[in-house]
Amino acid sequence: MRVKRKWRTAAAGVVLLGSAAATVWAGAVTVWAGAPAGAAASAARRPVSLQILYTAPVLVRAGDRVRIPVDVICATTRDTACPARVTMSAAAGSRPIRSAEAEARPDLGFDLSALASAALVPRAPGRGSPVADRSGVVGFAIEATSARERALMPAASIGGRLRFYVVASLPKVHVPPPSGGDERHGRVVVSLPWGTGPDRAGVALGGGAASVGPSAFDVDRNERIHLLDTEQSRLTVFAGGRPVRSSIVPAGPRSDLTVANDGTTYVLLRGPADRLSVVPIASDGTTRPAVSVGAGIPGSIESAGDAAYVHVYPLDAWLPVPGTRVAGNAADPRVGAPLTGGGALLSAVRGRWLRLGLLRGGEVHGPVEVGTGTQLGELMLAEPDGSGGYVAVVHVWRDAPRALDAYEAVRVDRGRLVSWFALPRGAFSTAMSPSQFRLGRDGALYQLLAEPSGVRIVRYRMGGRP
Repeated sequence: MRVKRKWRTAAAGVVLLGSAAATVWAGAVTVWAGAPAGAAASAARRPVSLQILYTAPVLVRAGDRVRIPVDVICATTRDTACPARVTMSAAAGSRPIRSAEAEARPDLGFDLSALASAALVPRAPGRGSPVADRSGVVGFAIEATSARERALMPAASIGGRLRFYVVASLPKVHVPPPSGGDERHGRVVVSLPWGTGPDRAGVALGGGAASVGPSAFDVDRNERIHLLDTEQSRLTVFAGGRPVRSSIVPAGPRSDLTVANDGTTYVLLRGPADRLSVVPIASDGTTRPAVSVGAGIPGSIESAGDAAYVHVYPLDAWLPVPGTRVAGNAADPRVGAPLTGGGALLSAVRGRWLRLGLLRGGEVHGPVEVGTGTQLGELMLAEPDGSGGYVAVVHVWRDAPRALDAYEAVRVDRGRLVSWFALPRGAFSTAMSPSQFRLGRDGALYQLLAEPSGVRIVRYRMGGRP
């Protein structure tokens, strides 16, 4: 499962309260805002675009300050800004909904800290086990209105509420920062030079932009590699490093894929006006008609058992692919990455820390906070390891004593650090792939690398040496 970057708004830094007046609604939802925006457009100029952007909390600790920054983009036919108002509605668990309203402006946000603390409920004990730490949930929705338009997050076509989850405690696991000399190289399982044909990787050489190569890959339950080559419009399956099957797919540079347990490959495509569709390819290579999953900016596609889900921005949630065997209640957008059996993986990067937790039966299990002592960037992958722990890959930065720009792979198990190591970066095509890492069913980590000579897929053992 890939977890791509969170949608960051202009207020994502959240150093705003010192210069902003706060108003409290019903003792639960606080609004903060910076200075009003520049001269607003006349209401007579008809809005043609009204969009909501926000940053999702996902997983928080009771007592943390929970702030949700919200940006509203309101544009007119004259390409000028128009005034709008924003309403945040939220509820702790099944308690009554509270709401707050404010004018859309730079650095607008809503503080839901009180609701987060009120959301904690005792967890029911399992058979023969004591009651664990408490957890809870806060559901929320955002509405923006202008003179003639109305926008909802989630959209009316999706329905339900967004959610974030609260835990009473988050055990910490400290990971030594990478030194730059502890990089692993793993074992190459697929190697393709640039070119055309089934045993080569297509490439579009960039001028001012990065070169573009194969956009995504996955590893099925038989350890076969499924590689999506967008330049050759082809999905190729490799076994033992050799191509065994190919299918024609009209994919683009930001296309993604996942392989379900039943052997079906689902390819995510982004069309005009950000319309998203998914093409199923049967285990024998037969291509089926595409199905629509709505509109948005694609993050990634992931399978859970025989079902498939698409991570969509700016919703920042997972939507089921129609026609697949979706587990559980799909009334609300899934904030966590769906897992087989109806659960979900919760993940969030907070400065120098990565938070992880498993959602099962509405309760958060095994929450943990992993830190390397350095600033964390994009979360490239987060997966449960199947034995109660987690595997994650994060982009890390360090400026001293020397600059370091690398990926760090981490495995933790029940609050214990099992392994960690740095991973190489394919600098030849830095922006080519929405799915650069995969966790195989064999427990090994796989990485897609693009280099001047071609494409490699490398396998790393997560426990001990590769």
